[in-house]
Amino acid sequence: YWRSSQDVNHLDDTMGALWWCYQHLDEQIRRCFAYCSMFPRRRYLERHELVKLWAAEGFARSSNEGKDLEDVCQGYFDELVSASFLQPEVKKYSSKKDTYIVHDLLLDLADKVAGNDCFRIENQWKQIGDSLIMEGCEEEVPPDVRHLFVQTYGSELINDKICKLDNLRTLIIDSGERRKPVEEKVLKNLFVRIRKLRVLIIRGYNGQGALSVPKSICQLRHLRYLAFLTRYDTGGRLVLPGTLTKLYHMQVLDFGSIGSLVFNSCEGIFGLINLRHIIQMPCLKIPSIGRLTLLRTMETLKVRREEGCGLKQLSNLTSFVANCVSVASKTLKASRKLLKPIWPIKKGSEHWN
Repeated sequence: YWRSSQDVNHLDDTMGALWWCYQHLDEQIRRCFAYCSMFPRRRYLERHELVKLWAAEGFARSSNEGKDLEDVCQGYFDELVSASFLQPEVKKYSSKKDTYIVHDLLLDLADKVAGNDCFRIENQWKQIGDSLIMEGCEEEVPPDVRHLFVQTYGSELINDKICKLDNLRTLIIDSGERRKPVEEKVLKNLFVRIRKLRVLIIRGYNGQGALSVPKSICQLRHLRYLAFLTRYDTGGRLVLPGTLTKLYHMQVLDFGSIGSLVFNSCEGIFGLINLRHIIQMPCLKIPSIGRLTLLRTMETLKVRREEGCGLKQLSNLTSFVANCVSVASKTLKASRKLLKPIWPIKKGSEHWN
């Protein structure tokens, strides 16, 4: 029996069963699962981030016109978890509980069904003498790829390979090196060449010194998700151009743990009529925030006495959630009365500065 079994490819049998399960998923859910093939093996995926990415990519389809697109994508996520295509995983030494992984066999299936749509470059810098050599990026990137994950930033990689990908919709640069920070001229070239991007996430910004985002970012007219992130809290500074306000389709802004943010067009931000999430935007005052009627989440809301900065601005934001509402002590009692008709706050759940 064992001599006959050794010649049988049981992996094909397993993959056949997984393929059968995959075929019974809804078409849009299959699309969301294939998107996961962009990420490296055993990578932790956070629910809230993946749902926002799917919504930004336009994967949500609903027969109910009034249903929120992110709620639709949340339903897709729950279906994938129910079918074990996404498996819950708690990070070691971390309090984050809403993280998931794709099993290796399922990632093989995702790679197969995604084809050339998704691709990942798992590269790294290696020190040889006094120079840094990029390893792991020799493989040719499919010219028609739509969703690309790059493990480590490299200016030559961006200029020589990525800027030639005309159909690119997603670019995620996962990390950078201190000796190879993100360069403004590389970003400028990227913005001019890859104009169909919907998602741009750069975790490689090392937070050292200042980074000025080029004005040519306005060329990314289809951009919906923009993130410049650092690994740790730093004293770095990020300078945003006024042309950012021309990106009318923008849904998510995230500037992570960057020390300070310079943006002189705070009033112009109201041109971002589709903005839904300001995940982190340090030290930035946005007056009359109530004009962003689709805004759902914001890290911190600072209530001040200045005109357009009071709690009344929240009356139009029916789905708004803030992790922290900072209110001056003199207006605390009035603020409580004003907030309760807007949000059903449970006794003892308010957190005040």
